[in-house]
Amino acid sequence: MAGLVSAVTAIVFPQYALPVGVACASLEAFKALRKKGAEQSKMEEIAGAEVSGKISPVTLRWKNLSYKARTRKKGSVHILKDCTGEAKPGHLLALMGPSGAGKTSLINVLASQVPRSAKAEIRGQLTCNAYQKTVDHPQAYVPQNPNFFSCLSVRETLQFAARARLPSSVTAEEREKLVEDLILKLGLAKCADSFVGNATTQGISGGERKRLSIASEMIGTPALIFVDEPTSGLDSFQAEQVVDALRVLAKEGHTVVCSIHQPRGSIYNMFDDLCLISEGQTLFCGPVDDVLSHFSTLGLHSPVGTNPAEFLADMISIDYSDPARSAECRDRISLISNAYEEKIAPTINVALDPSESPSKHVGHPLLTWWDQLSMLFGRSVRQVKRDRKSNMARIIPSITSALMFGMIYWRLGRDQSGIHNRLGFLMVCATNTAMLSMTRTLKVFPPEKNVVDRERARHSYHVLPYLLGKIVAELPAVLAPPLIFGSILYPLAGLEGSVGRFARFLSVLAVEGMASGAIGLAIG
Repeated sequence: MAGLVSAVTAIVFPQYALPVGVACASLEAFKALRKKGAEQSKMEEIAGAEVSGKISPVTLRWKNLSYKARTRKKGSVHILKDCTGEAKPGHLLALMGPSGAGKTSLINVLASQVPRSAKAEIRGQLTCNAYQKTVDHPQAYVPQNPNFFSCLSVRETLQFAARARLPSSVTAEEREKLVEDLILKLGLAKCADSFVGNATTQGISGGERKRLSIASEMIGTPALIFVDEPTSGLDSFQAEQVVDALRVLAKEGHTVVCSIHQPRGSIYNMFDDLCLISEGQTLFCGPVDDVLSHFSTLGLHSPVGTNPAEFLADMISIDYSDPARSAECRDRISLISNAYEEKIAPTINVALDPSESPSKHVGHPLLTWWDQLSMLFGRSVRQVKRDRKSNMARIIPSITSALMFGMIYWRLGRDQSGIHNRLGFLMVCATNTAMLSMTRTLKVFPPEKNVVDRERARHSYHVLPYLLGKIVAELPAVLAPPLIFGSILYPLAGLEGSVGRFARFLSVLAVEGMASGAIGLAIG
């Protein structure tokens, strides 16, 4: 409208074209600013509602869900075949099936974690309540092998997640209370101040790591929770603790979906609903108390005293050791699948309601650019300062190589032979500094890649503040080895004793160390 007024003015009253054009442009800019402010306020209101702990019940339903993937070796592979089921609020749903049945694929499709590409084809209906589920629907997704920053404590990990994903309107006291509530709710109080650790650094146990991954995803209280193989790699006690934590979340009103292979009896009894999968097909989806009676109607009776999970696993698995036995298993699975499609699947309604408006994730970070930089720089400083193994791996080679080359180039003379030796000495200094700096920085980004990718997928921060904060935090660790190396080697070689020349020598090594470290960061 403002553009039309400006154009008409330019034709009818050309002498007023400039001031009217400026006024119209200012009006448009003001409207755009108001719109942006309203959107930001709305996003903070959504996030603030999540902080309050209010859970909007969500029923997840899927109908005739198929997933095909193209591979180089096998071509097009049909991973999921017309799967139908539902997950209800306040219920803990277990996706159970043998290895290779499609459990992880189904939970990834339900959680919108399948990368969009020409190699992946997904068809079918997937709804939340009465609207189509989208990629940006608020949810928590816990992968099978979660990664964390090894030198942060459990409490610091959750504090960072709360600061990154909650709006600035949430006070520090509210964030702290939310973190402490999650620590208590998920049984992390005993290890709250312990470092998370990794494969090479001692830290929390596998069960505590699983519960920490659930807690970090619970920042913002999402109604939908997806957990892939929460008990894999855990002993029976830790596995039971993790599933019990999921059961508590379900009782609070969350819709919890997890995949599991073959649980023990005590864990099986914690589930409210069960979805059986085999060969990419849904064989049952409903209350866990109804599954045995449903199988009984098909002539498949569970022996008295048998763990139901073991019986069901036997019924839906295929024995590939014998062709005749394999054919018999496939016939049984086909019988179970057909019975489900005829009796239970038609009762799952996925009709859409146009009046429903879906909730969405905040599409960009809630923090300002400088707040992101400050937060990420602080985390990187802690990681660098506490990583003693890596720091010692930088310093010890610098000291030993300086002593070794100091003995080789001990007290260089000023004759013709000494001049040649000085050239070799300078080459050794340059080569050693470059290699030590580059090899260390090559390993800076790879361990953090999965963590950063997951955090950025949640729109926690932009990549530029992360890179800048990481590079600045790494500077002291990059500069220390060449400075230590030069400080030891210079006097041993008997070079000029003036402070100015010694400072220039160290400056050259420092600049070379930073340049080599930058190359290592770029390659890594």
